Amino acid sequence: MTRRIVIFTDDPGWHGRQLKRAFARRGYAADYLSLTDCRVDLSQASGVAIPGFGHALPDGVFVRGVPGGTLEQVTLRLDFLHLLPLLGVPVYNPVRAIEKSVDTAMTSLLLHRAGIPTPPTWVTESESHARALLMREIALGHNLVLKPLFGSQGKGLMRLASPADLPPGEAYQGVYYLQRYIGGETGSWEDYRILVAGGKSRAAMTRKGTAGSTTWHRVPPAGRPRPTPNCPDWRKTPSAHSTWSTPGSTSCATPKAVCAFWKSTAFRPGAACKASSRTTSPPCWSTIFSTGM
Repeated sequence: MTRRIVIFTDDPGWHGRQLKRAFARRGYAADYLSLTDCRVDLSQASGVAIPGFGHALPDGVFVRGVPGGTLEQVTLRLDFLHLLPLLGVPVYNPVRAIEKSVDTAMTSLLLHRAGIPTPPTWVTESESHARALLMREIALGHNLVLKPLFGSQGKGLMRLASPADLPPGEAYQGVYYLQRYIGGETGSWEDYRILVAGGKSRAAMTRKGTAGSTTWHRVPPAGRPRPTPNCPDWRKTPSAHSTWSTPGSTSCATPKAVCAFWKSTAFRPGAACKASSRTTSPPCWSTIFSTGM
């Protein structure tokens, strides 16, 4: 009997096809489903109905994305991911890790608690407080970056250089996530993505952008991911801002650019933290998003 994996995604694309092929090589058939299609059904023994599975359950679940929606809708979708492990279905990444990483404020708080340097950050529901912060930072010679609390792929990022740039609160669901803008000295930016599984960093990539990019952390459409240096000791690498700490595992396999494709909120939480920075800043990684914290 063929073992079946569910890939929860609303946009399979290239990433989904690669996952399907990888699972097939290991003897699993993979089905694309959206969490919006799952239902609570207490007439079934499991209490949950997953399209295409009848009264059965999948052998495993791989979460590529959790669709946005109202608080009630998102809560229900996360309920399924909380329930499935209780029913013996492995879920990757764990839902607690997903919850910690999709919430930008919680991610920043966890990084801060772990002693990992990040730019000065403020999160508030008050428009007057946000405006006062912006005016203070401008007076000190800084710009701010406004980000959605729930966001990915650079969508909704705004660079604020004037009090007039601050949008009304409803444009950002009533929450202002503000972070000091760190400019590049050379007109280009570089960041690192490190993938951690089983407590070890397995692969890494370098991504480069230019001052003309619409987002500062992404490879431009014409750009390409590049290999990272082979297993450097990042703890000894000087940073323009501060010394980056590396709690957790620091062992790694030979990084290859092919690891670029796991670019989703679902894969970040497994333990990796992304360092968006100038070219002189090294990355960091830790287990701060694991289920144990």
